[in-house]
Amino acid sequence: MRYSLLFLLAIPVAANAADDNKPIPTLAGDLAIIHNEAMQIKPDDDVCAVKVGGKLVFIQRCEGEYDPTVISNTRRKSVNGDDRQVIVIQRNPAGNACNGGPIFVVEVSKKYDPIVSPPLDFCGGASPVIAQNAKGLFITFPGGPVNHGSGKVPMERWQYQDGAFLRVK
Repeated sequence: MRYSLLFLLAIPVAANAADDNKPIPTLAGDLAIIHNEAMQIKPDDDVCAVKVGGKLVFIQRCEGEYDPTVISNTRRKSVNGDDRQVIVIQRNPAGNACNGGPIFVVEVSKKYDPIVSPPLDFCGGASPVIAQNAKGLFITFPGGPVNHGSGKVPMERWQYQDGAFLRVK
């Protein structure tokens, strides 16, 4: 129960910090989500980036998107006993075609460079549910009705471990 309460408290705090574009403290220094102005590039390039401890760990074109949002911020122990912080970030496309956006993970520690996962595409259904246990971090897309039209988005469950996603059946 202690872990569940801690998990529930971590999400709103992290999401609010990202929404306000305030840095989020991590084991490797502050995590900052930045847009064009902070990157000192042309405004029409439309770039979103993530820095950890002042180092660029993620950069991608994000034309027509809102700033990415932190949706989970948890800690875990690696197999060698190191403390790790696992931050789940969701990109936010503008418009109404999708009820979500690609999700990626930034994993940080004091000893090693940050690990950034490939994106896990998410377009719709209910909001992702994130849970962590001894086997890793699990992201469940509950599924549900599509954003527009008819039909249903199927439920999907993914496990994140050491920079990669594996679909769980």
